[in-house]
Amino acid sequence: VLGTVQNLEEAAEWLSYTFLYIRMLRNPALYGIPADAKKDDPTLKQRRLDLAHTAAALLEKNHLVRYDRKSGAIQATPLGRVASQFYISHTSMAVYSRHMRPNMSDIELLRLFSLSGEFSHVTVREEEKLELAKLAGKVPIPVKESPSEPSAKINILLQAYISRLKLDGFALVADMAFIQQSASRIMRCLFEIALRRNWASLAKLTLAFSNMVQYRIWRSQSPLRQFRNVPDVVARKLERKSDIEWSRYPDLTASDLGEFVGVPKMGRILFKLVHQFPRIEISGAQIQPITRSLLRVDLTLTPGFKFDVNVHGYVQLFH
Repeated sequence: VLGTVQNLEEAAEWLSYTFLYIRMLRNPALYGIPADAKKDDPTLKQRRLDLAHTAAALLEKNHLVRYDRKSGAIQATPLGRVASQFYISHTSMAVYSRHMRPNMSDIELLRLFSLSGEFSHVTVREEEKLELAKLAGKVPIPVKESPSEPSAKINILLQAYISRLKLDGFALVADMAFIQQSASRIMRCLFEIALRRNWASLAKLTLAFSNMVQYRIWRSQSPLRQFRNVPDVVARKLERKSDIEWSRYPDLTASDLGEFVGVPKMGRILFKLVHQFPRIEISGAQIQPITRSLLRVDLTLTPGFKFDVNVHGYVQLFH
């Protein structure tokens, strides 16, 4: 991806700077290298070339690189660049390529996430089955598999993390921490794959799940839950008032918001928070075709919120 390895010779040279190479020189028998091979090839160059060839062939099989066996040239594919950017294993990328479709539901996307190779070592312990069965009844998106299956456990724990559910077992807490550490980058990876394949519906869904994992808020919940000074009771009242869309909140006055939740004193606080929520106003859009596949778009972007360093930090990303 960085261009440092463009052929088999460079890959073998790169391996000479690794700890694996040092260990092979010190203890060749442990790595299946015959004693006479070490005498004929003191630098183990042929062994390094064989390792590089095997790796390149495997990556080519999973459509992550283009590998020319005659010249030894190696070139990364768009899918390979995505895998490298988000540190995703080739086994996971193979699963995604096999199962991703343009129109996937929430259930299908979470099942695909749970099949990631990063979680291949996650197992279901006998003492966890009862708690996983209880959690399966609390999470919002149904899990089709049995709680005794590892994929179901991964799915349930990810939803429990987003829902902020409390866990009893220490082992489950450790597994949840492991899953949530990888969840954000895996969802971003799925988003990038959908984006590169021009699958708008799936790109929107994966981006939504990426944000849900990052902020631990479901799409059906109020975005104001991201602010710590909004009581849970008030947030639930806002979520029950589904007749007013979130996009209309900035048009409401402080008194309107206070009456909306039935707590007049919260009106001013909610009004301030609504106007701190990142929002961009787009105007003056002009579109001009340049080529058959390229458009020039001129936009005027105006921030429609009050910026606060304590709330937004020094940089505010928009996805």
